Amino acid sequence: MRILLFEPTKNKSIYYGLAKTFRFCGFETAMVTNKSIFEIVQEFNPDILFCEEAGRAKERYPHIMFIEELVEEAADIFSFPDIPLKPYHKSDVMYVGDYHPILNKLISSNTNFKVFSNNKFLSVNHIGPTENLKPYYLSTQVCIATEPKHVYNCIFNKTKCITNIKLGNSIDKYTFFVNNEDELVDALKLNPGDDVFIKQGYEDVISNHTYFHRSSSLFTKLGLIQESQLNPLVKPNHLGT
Repeated sequence: MRILLFEPTKNKSIYYGLAKTFRFCGFETAMVTNKSIFEIVQEFNPDILFCEEAGRAKERYPHIMFIEELVEEAADIFSFPDIPLKPYHKSDVMYVGDYHPILNKLISSNTNFKVFSNNKFLSVNHIGPTENLKPYYLSTQVCIATEPKHVYNCIFNKTKCITNIKLGNSIDKYTFFVNNEDELVDALKLNPGDDVFIKQGYEDVISNHTYFHRSSSLFTKLGLIQESQLNPLVKPNHLGT
């Protein structure tokens, strides 16, 4: 099975999560950009092609299954290699994702917090992008996540999660939802939750919300029953979970 992902202009994290999962499962996979669909089809000859808009390519290549509809975001379990914990990883609160006004309240709270975002908005405590955050998740009391992917990743790393979004699935019951800055202050005072609560959230993620699950559901929808038999509980050694 050859799978080609034409790098999108948005929601790139979904494509990257799928690509890593496909490769781990043994599918020949490539992520391509800066070329036309016609060029990359000639070079790679895929069985499945992910792209934002296939257009006339569907008619020209009827033997290829074109996927234009995005799957739901999930925990990217391959993005958390073990990194030795250091004192500078420690914080009371970590903020992960795009800017939201609740960050203003955090800035004025005199809390020891760290900000991680791939977008360069102004923040006094901006540490860097949202990659390789496992030691920070393990060294903080609570994480504020403003994007779905970070909610999944936070709970996967067994960290209390405060968020301003609802995912509309089982994970919502393992987050502390806030609408505004005042509610954030109240949420920060809440008990992070006992070990059972944290573990239940983690188990829900690895049982239902990884890119193994998204890939399996997608293959089932395409009628590829054999390919859909992915094992979502496979955990590479470097995940340390």
